[in-house]
Amino acid sequence: MPRGGGMSFGDVALNHKGNVIELKDLRNSEPIRLNSRDGTLSCPAHLTQAAVLRTVVPSGWILPAIPGSDRITIGGAVAADAHGKNHHLYDSISHHLISLELMLAQGDLVEVSRDNMSDLFWATVGGLGLTGIILRVNLKLQKLTSCYMLEEMIGFNSVDEMIDLFETNKTNRDYLLGRVDGNFRPGMRWSGALSVGVNASSDGINEPWIVPSRRKIYLPFPNPLPKGGVLASRIVNSAIGYRFKPGRKQIKDVNRFFFPQDSIRNWNLAFGWSGFVDYQCCVPISQARLFVESVHTFLNSHSVLCFLVAIKRFRCPENTSPLVFPQDGLSVALDIPIQPATMEMLDQLDDIVETYNGRVNLVKDSRLPRKRFKNMYPDYETWRLMKEKYDPKGIFVSDLSRRLGLTE
Repeated sequence: MPRGGGMSFGDVALNHKGNVIELKDLRNSEPIRLNSRDGTLSCPAHLTQAAVLRTVVPSGWILPAIPGSDRITIGGAVAADAHGKNHHLYDSISHHLISLELMLAQGDLVEVSRDNMSDLFWATVGGLGLTGIILRVNLKLQKLTSCYMLEEMIGFNSVDEMIDLFETNKTNRDYLLGRVDGNFRPGMRWSGALSVGVNASSDGINEPWIVPSRRKIYLPFPNPLPKGGVLASRIVNSAIGYRFKPGRKQIKDVNRFFFPQDSIRNWNLAFGWSGFVDYQCCVPISQARLFVESVHTFLNSHSVLCFLVAIKRFRCPENTSPLVFPQDGLSVALDIPIQPATMEMLDQLDDIVETYNGRVNLVKDSRLPRKRFKNMYPDYETWRLMKEKYDPKGIFVSDLSRRLGLTE
């Protein structure tokens, strides 16, 4: 099983019954190559987003889809068909790929694209690392006007207000991210703010192409306090609420805009040995209002504490592979400290997601039952046939693939 940066919240890159291939151990000698005229990039798959951005941003380009940590590898982003805060306009990383260099199970090296071995290309993008080892990625970048983003917070106090804000801004703002107060309890409103972001002009910015450095903090040990994860969740929820204060406007460099949590490199230790779960789901936009109302009622009735509730608007994706997570709709991510009743509660959330024709993000999951998976991803057998074509002996397997029945 290939493993990139190890930043997934689930078991997608774990393999307790076999071997794990660390991509950092397969470093090839070919350097990153950037055509600064047209923004085409060719880079080894083991490189992190941080490494790529250090090269391309000063030349006026940026990755077209940026998930939430600078330590995520480019190969890992492809295997997850990663999305960012701009999916509503620019889709996921697959939309911007030119080609991939893969090592297949038999050791063959192939280059795949929309036009060459297209079935393998689409099975690999979002294929959870199960079709081969991604060695090199060729893609088209997006143009920048500076290495800074202008961010504005627009408040909302109901589900309808939130969704209306997304629909109003989805065609004219590059980056959208909703945040909801996660301290749920009976009678609490669905309230928060929508972060609306655009690339800032270089006018009036000193050194618009230099990304300021920032100090990295490391927690010395896991939170030792009883129920320390709950305490940490309340603190983080309040801190994020301050950052998303309605009416607030800021100019941020690309690192602080895209990766705010990376200033504390091992922030997960704040939640103690019990840890937390990142539950992300997506439902069609036609079902979104009723779905979010149902989730809101459920969270309030159970007094659920989430240290982060993040909302994104997805467009209809180009990638129609059976395992692709986004659909034309709304994504809801709940970051919840693990307590005795948490897993039972997530089973009930699964019921709500299924009721509204939604699906759970497999990249972040480690507990979805096989039957649920088949209901949410009903065409998975089509992907399995492609897997058997290029990996007939089942060389590439993971804990996730066994759990969900994608491999034996």
